[in-house]
Amino acid sequence: MGTREAHPREAALWLLRWRSRSVCVVWALLPGMIVWAPLWMIFFSGRRLTMSTDYAAVAAGAMAAILLIGVVEMHLLTSSATEMLRKRRGEWQEYLGELRQGNSASPPDNGLKEPLEVRAWGRAAFGFLWFMVSCFLCCMLVLVSTWAAVEGQGEASWLAWLSAYAICCGVATLLLGGWLKYARDLHDGANLFESIARLSDPDLAEQARREGRTGSFRRGDE
Repeated sequence: MGTREAHPREAALWLLRWRSRSVCVVWALLPGMIVWAPLWMIFFSGRRLTMSTDYAAVAAGAMAAILLIGVVEMHLLTSSATEMLRKRRGEWQEYLGELRQGNSASPPDNGLKEPLEVRAWGRAAFGFLWFMVSCFLCCMLVLVSTWAAVEGQGEASWLAWLSAYAICCGVATLLLGGWLKYARDLHDGANLFESIARLSDPDLAEQARREGRTGSFRRGDE
């Protein structure tokens, strides 16, 4: 028996998945590098940062911008997760209502590779991460503002390092959110591409033609 040749759509689907996974791995490593790089510089590089009015202004502006984005992202994630759970609750209530009436119905999660509750839980968890980062940034804004208001303030090396680390954590969370959204879009796109590949199978088209001819004959006999 000869080997079955790969369909062009199947080859394209494999290439799409390989590229998406490689890109996701790179994006997954970037937030970790941004978070751990300042820690390495603090404990092993021997370098020393000092606070200054210019650095305080730049750090406060960066933290305020990230904090604004974090509050918006936190609201969108938690509200979308709640809406998804409400939708799923309505689907299950409708499903149970059909069963009580004696009708046949399929469960809401029938045929789904990933239940809607899992996706909603992921969004809620990432929203909580943004909440923690936002609290950290708020505390750092208070500390930096207090340092700037103190007369004859010192170098405060610990505050300079902590401010830099807070900014890195915020940027890493931004990159992580972008990576998760990109990975989700690639996953959904791969599933749609796979569905199109199955629907465009010549054997499936021939089967549909046979079923159509059989159905037309039956309608004519009736």
